Amino acid sequence: MSLRPLAMLLAALSLAVAVSAQPPLYGGNPPPLHPYWPSGGNAPPSYGGPIVPLASPPPRPRAPVDPYAPPIPAVPSEHVGSLLNIFPFCACKKRQPRISPYVLYAVEPTKTGKIMSYCWSISTRVPPRDSACADMDLSKIQMLIKPECVAESPKAIVKASINGIIFYPTYTTFKAYGEEAGVLSLSKLSSKVSAAQLASGVVDVCLYFDTSRKGCNTLEKLCDGGDYGCKMTFFNTGNTCCPTTDVLFYGQDQ
Repeated sequence: MSLRPLAMLLAALSLAVAVSAQPPLYGGNPPPLHPYWPSGGNAPPSYGGPIVPLASPPPRPRAPVDPYAPPIPAVPSEHVGSLLNIFPFCACKKRQPRISPYVLYAVEPTKTGKIMSYCWSISTRVPPRDSACADMDLSKIQMLIKPECVAESPKAIVKASINGIIFYPTYTTFKAYGEEAGVLSLSKLSSKVSAAQLASGVVDVCLYFDTSRKGCNTLEKLCDGGDYGCKMTFFNTGNTCCPTTDVLFYGQDQ
């Protein structure tokens, strides 16, 4: 046998032994698998492009808004919790007194026996050109009253009238800010008085109190609009116009 092949074989064996004696390249332990690599694999999968971050979850839908809920101001003026600031209690937003074609004036109260009548004269005026309610009809009048006047029975108010036509008010209560308020409504006025009568400025609306009854037996005891008058609102048929104003008691403007 030739010595050259034998020498080459011995050299190869020595090289293999030397390599096997070297420490591993990874410090003794193989590298950990990448968390996104397939289990048992040692190479990242091919994505065929740049890694795209996961999409953010869709936003949570907002709670539905009640279109008929009365608007509540974030910070009520004058004093916190005042229901005076949000009357009338409805979704109508056209509330400024200046937009109204109608004005209420208190008439001197009269008394016949035990019945005291408190009346207001409804007159017309030309509202500003930019008024969205210049052509509003008159369907309803609401008045802010004390809640105890809604609860009392029998009620001191025995009837109402517009231009002598007798009808009866209705009553409701409203709660917010931990307070309670009452509302007196004179409804369906458009069926009792014509637009021509309103335009003539000769329309009176009245409330009649039985003064022999206890409780809210005068206008001053009924109204919850302050010390000098009643907070009142005109409504059109669609309740889209609701100009609201403070109507002074008779004699307070003198």
